[in-house]
Amino acid sequence: MAEMTERQKTAHLLNRFGLGASESEVREFGRGGHKAAIEKLLDYKSVPERWEDIDPVVFQNSNGNTNMVVTKGVYAVRLLASQRPLEEKLTLFWHDHFGVGAQKVSIPATMTRHINLLRSGATGKFRTLLGRVSKDPAMLYFLDNNENVKGSPNENFAREVMELFTLGVDNGYTEEDISEAARAFTGWTFGFRGAQRVREFQRPNPQSRFVVIPGEHDNGMKTVLGKSGNLGGDDILDILCKDKQTARYLALKMWEYFVYPEPSPTLLERLTEKFYASDLDISVLVRAIMESKEFYSEKAKTGVVKSPVDFCIGTMRQLGQGEAAYRTALNAEEKTGGRAARFGTSTSVVMRSMGMDLLDPPDVSGWTGGQAWISSATMIERMKWSKRLFGQRQGNRNQARRQNQQVFQRLGRPETAAELVDSLIEVFDAGKLEDKKGILVKAAAAEAPDGVTATNCAKAADAAAALIFGSPEF
Repeated sequence: MAEMTERQKTAHLLNRFGLGASESEVREFGRGGHKAAIEKLLDYKSVPERWEDIDPVVFQNSNGNTNMVVTKGVYAVRLLASQRPLEEKLTLFWHDHFGVGAQKVSIPATMTRHINLLRSGATGKFRTLLGRVSKDPAMLYFLDNNENVKGSPNENFAREVMELFTLGVDNGYTEEDISEAARAFTGWTFGFRGAQRVREFQRPNPQSRFVVIPGEHDNGMKTVLGKSGNLGGDDILDILCKDKQTARYLALKMWEYFVYPEPSPTLLERLTEKFYASDLDISVLVRAIMESKEFYSEKAKTGVVKSPVDFCIGTMRQLGQGEAAYRTALNAEEKTGGRAARFGTSTSVVMRSMGMDLLDPPDVSGWTGGQAWISSATMIERMKWSKRLFGQRQGNRNQARRQNQQVFQRLGRPETAAELVDSLIEVFDAGKLEDKKGILVKAAAAEAPDGVTATNCAKAADAAAALIFGSPEF
């Protein structure tokens, strides 16, 4: 198999460590080759985030509230519009890793604060991120640590911090370690406006803050992973992050999330060593993956099944629709009751039908991912996605005409079905479908028998794109 070209490497990089990219973004990031694109992605903090230009009030209703449906839509709009694709992709990774869900937390602003916390530490030191997440009221409530008190410890958080967040399932710890660690986290809860204790049924709101209640904390001797003393919660987090197994577990999880399952032991050990030597600097691990030759291998090209976010947000960004989403939100009038998030709200509903309810993973372990994304039902939804991108708007002839013109322009004003398919393959980075091009051309030609025009381009694109989106290669 031929080695990827520099352009292909850049597009692959942006698809895996970004959120899909339009041709102009591929060109911009790829100036100087894929190595330059790596530097630009990692240096995202130097890029002004235009999302900050949008007044959050435009997502509120007349009462000043934003419900969870709109909040999910707002998040999807941000994914569409962001100029920091690596920051948002890593935020999604950590959202999957620390699986706090809206169904239990249920207060929109609390979930937004949780996601903002993940975003702020997306490429910093893992110990810092773990500490902040462990003290986040959303996490404390989600894993019941507000019920963890001296004399009656609740082991939920202590178990998951070892099993899911650091060491991995059954990796070097015992039930006794979990029990002892739970004692170290007693008294860790959240308070409201100086209140010393929250009731167990109370949910954290945007004003809640992390507190330790001295009378509910166990100050006795504890032994966790061979370390003994009057250990507190931060001591446990330190012990876990100094264990090399945590570096190995995170390196494996990140590789499998972004590249392909089951890396070789040699590759995994190489990534682990770099990550561990950096004191668990997330950016070092991300760079090591991006710079590895294995990341650009033939195996990596088809190594992961696109998640609904990668599928929906990726194709919309590849078509340049992020700009439209941003402009709609930027120009919205005050308190539009969710209309400012309409691009995202409808998209998040479709992603839910594909198996990924944004802000609401099924449990603390996150989404299963991989082949679990694919079923007969979700494949139908993926094929129907072409209607969302290219389908005709009903009821307004002028809108339909404008949409056709936009599609025609975005696809480079193709004149034949073959040119249209070539454009779709390039835009959606679907080069793996070259051997099926004849089938795609036939589908497009059925809608444009006398050639592609601004009038029939969208229908022809819809017909071909449905087959692209339903193909195993895509």
